Amino acid sequence: MRFEWACTALVAAVAWPYGGLRVVRAWRRVKGWDDDDALLDAALLTVTACLLAFLSPLPIMVASPDNYYVDVHRVAALVPAADAAWAVARSEDHAARRGGWLTDRHANYPTTDIAVSSMDNATRRALEAVAAGALPYLRDFYLGGDGGATLELRDLFVVKYDGDAQRRLRRHRDGCELSFGVALASSEAKPLLSRPFSTRFG
Repeated sequence: MRFEWACTALVAAVAWPYGGLRVVRAWRRVKGWDDDDALLDAALLTVTACLLAFLSPLPIMVASPDNYYVDVHRVAALVPAADAAWAVARSEDHAARRGGWLTDRHANYPTTDIAVSSMDNATRRALEAVAAGALPYLRDFYLGGDGGATLELRDLFVVKYDGDAQRRLRRHRDGCELSFGVALASSEAKPLLSRPFSTRFG
């Protein structure tokens, strides 16, 4: 039902300037005033285009608060299930030895996580290798496969989500132009490449 209401609102918002300008044009003709059809048509197209561009995401935002239709790229399995389970176990072990998972990394959008840089060398190198495996996909999707382009990992951490309490974050802009996630909890660990805000929906 939310989707239908959103579509109705979008159509109404686009139709309003058209109907309004048609009424203005008819009223001017009744008054006998000169009517510049070209000017009114230009105004009509401009206002309609602006409203359409501004409101077009509304149906998707209303119909999918959990971002099922967010503009992302999903690629084939990157990490074998056994390796993903190992990464989760090592992260849990690290958190237990360090007094628990951190919850204050980002003040405005807090997550339960561990910085990979804080882990022991072997685990850190292994997780960095896993993350680096996604870089060729980022290069293909966003840099046209430019082999000369250099991408590097800037902010790498393991995140632990509560399915009930942490289902979503408010829309925000990350500090890096490109971001991605590797789902370690699923049977097939697949990188989820988010669309960059600089060219862009997260």
